[in-house]
Amino acid sequence: MNERVPHHDARPARAPARALTGVLARAVAVVLMGVLLALLLPAPALAAPPKAQGFGGTPKLIDPKLRPTLFEFADVDGEVWNQPISEIRFRGNRRVESEAMLIEIDSNVGELVTPEKLARDLKALWALGYFEDVYVEGELTPAGAVLTYVVKERPTIRKIIIEGSSKVKLDDINEVLDLEGNSVLDLGKVKDNVGKVQALYTENGFFLAEVDYAVRPVEDEPGKVDVVIIVNEAEEVIVRSITFVGNKALTDDQLRRVMITKVGGYLSIISKKSGGVFNREAFVADYSNLRAYYADQGHFDADFEDVELALSPDRRFVHLTVAVNEGPQYEIGGITAREMTRAGEDALLPPGVLAESIDPILSKGDVASAGKLQTIQEDIERRYKDKG
Repeated sequence: MNERVPHHDARPARAPARALTGVLARAVAVVLMGVLLALLLPAPALAAPPKAQGFGGTPKLIDPKLRPTLFEFADVDGEVWNQPISEIRFRGNRRVESEAMLIEIDSNVGELVTPEKLARDLKALWALGYFEDVYVEGELTPAGAVLTYVVKERPTIRKIIIEGSSKVKLDDINEVLDLEGNSVLDLGKVKDNVGKVQALYTENGFFLAEVDYAVRPVEDEPGKVDVVIIVNEAEEVIVRSITFVGNKALTDDQLRRVMITKVGGYLSIISKKSGGVFNREAFVADYSNLRAYYADQGHFDADFEDVELALSPDRRFVHLTVAVNEGPQYEIGGITAREMTRAGEDALLPPGVLAESIDPILSKGDVASAGKLQTIQEDIERRYKDKG
């Protein structure tokens, strides 16, 4: 199994600019953290400092990489703040069109450069969700201020890979995932999907299963990654007890006998052949078996509430508790069989013959057994087949 690829959203620190003041250093940290609006200095601090400091008093949103360039214009009024914008550029965007980014920002050519507008610009570009890094560079030219918004696009997902799954169907896993190929990588969403797969394994009785993920760059496709969901299914959990609550007509032992799920002992840990392994599909089938068994005893309305699964402290055993609502037991008030014929047609089988399928099995006052009713139906069908 490949090692997990480390990933994060933080942009590597850029080399500090020449003569970077303490105020500017703090400002750069603010940009890296994305906390732009709340930390802008109040209006009085926007007054221009001496030219030895380069550009205006609150250059919080101008990247320090442009500091040397800005110093070149210090002798011709190297102020960027409050200068008219002559051009807006974008760099680093491959999939997102510059025109689309231009629509999102607040700054426009001809307007003055202000910290407030740049803060709104960066916030708007970040909110698009396509970038893992966004910052702005500024350059003062004779024509005015040139702003360059630099972005680093998030990679797109080429495909989603499931590794290590064998005991839960791949179709079932895909059903809970909402990641899609060709979508922008969102690590928060990836982690949510890992949680969904973990919950799926828990629902299927794999309480010790562990689910993780890795993001693997695609070597021959820059900007694309594969998201790998890594599953360690671990050992199955052994059923230590099955208890019923609310059952009066039938005992726990009677109900347990019709179940596929069985109680296992400590030997089940050593050898799965000893039985007792919890399997969700088998347990779901047990609901049908229990309903059929109750219906065979005349309890046609019997129902079962959600099962309670209690894990042992070491998570190797599970105790199952099933709440039962038995409902009333029905009896036969009368039962007859009659062939439906058109007017003028003779019945293939007269009522007396049909009664021969009923009388030996059920009569008035007997418990209305679903199994016996099924036997009667099958015997009548056999008689008609014999008639052709």
